[in-house]
Amino acid sequence: MPQSTESLCLACGLCCNGVLFGAVRVAPVAQPRLVSLGLTVVQRPDGSQRLLQPCPALQRSGERVSCDVYVDRPDACRSFDCLLARALHEGEVSLEEALAEVAEARRAVSSVEALLPPAAEPLSIEQRIAQVTAPHPSLTAAAASLRARLDRVFRGRQQR
Repeated sequence: MPQSTESLCLACGLCCNGVLFGAVRVAPVAQPRLVSLGLTVVQRPDGSQRLLQPCPALQRSGERVSCDVYVDRPDACRSFDCLLARALHEGEVSLEEALAEVAEARRAVSSVEALLPPAAEPLSIEQRIAQVTAPHPSLTAAAASLRARLDRVFRGRQQR
């Protein structure tokens, strides 16, 4: 990973904190290793296994993030590059521009979170939004705007 891309990832963490994704696919062969590292892997009704987000291995220290299981992270984590990281790697955006996009996404996340009740347990932002049962036009609008930004800047065609 080029140094500028690594700098972006260490400043971001949106792929691990439950904002971009609600779960990460885990190969069945990786499940015992991840469990031995203290991570919870759940089995879905279709038999596939997932590591729920936010990932408990994600650590934040000031403005930087790190992964406690980076060397042993799931293949889906290892192979994921968001659109912004790809654009940075290809020279389409500078590190400064990419970091500004991350900051803007964090502001959008904060706007949505401010409209949500406190979470009793770690849940992805989509799970928290889904728990709101009463009509909430401000939340609906803020969540739609956030999803559009995340799809455009980070996810592309990746599934939530």
